[in-house]
Amino acid sequence: INRFKLFIDGDGDVIFGENGDIYSLASYSEILNIEEGDIFNVGSDRIISYVIDKINENKYVIVDLNFARSHSAQGGFNMHETLIYGYDYDTHELIMRGLHNHTFKEWRVSFQDFEEAYEDVHKFFVSNKLELLNRKRYFSGITLLSPRYDYRSVNDDYELVYRLDSEVLGYTYKKCDPDGQNESVLYT
Repeated sequence: INRFKLFIDGDGDVIFGENGDIYSLASYSEILNIEEGDIFNVGSDRIISYVIDKINENKYVIVDLNFARSHSAQGGFNMHETLIYGYDYDTHELIMRGLHNHTFKEWRVSFQDFEEAYEDVHKFFVSNKLELLNRKRYFSGITLLSPRYDYRSVNDDYELVYRLDSEVLGYTYKKCDPDGQNESVLYT
């Protein structure tokens, strides 16, 4: 990830990527476990329970939605991905982060509105499989993410030499009382 570059697109948005294209989701595999959800077998009748199950498994869920349906009553088709990380059974809402009224923020959508917005995208991908293939560079219709806890440092060599040096030579540090008095030198 330390190799990432930034560029500014035609709208003035700053984006991780280069040569006018954003980095693919696979670029984050050093720090994230990335799984593809099976959009063809998760219809709108199952999407809410599927998302809740995945959140209960400590996974974040990215789902393509028809924003024209989930954000307004205007209709039409405007597909965009949304990060879902919570739910509220009491209010029957999913909690997500994404664009809402042209601002990136947390927002909530009812289970019913979510199902309808997802159903539009699900039908689109079922009838346009090539579009899903093209989309997979970034997301998979349904994408599951979780942090990698086996993340390796980008500077393993330095850390190895530092630790060996500390073991061989020891480490010296000073210890002081909170008021700065009674300084003592300690060694490992």
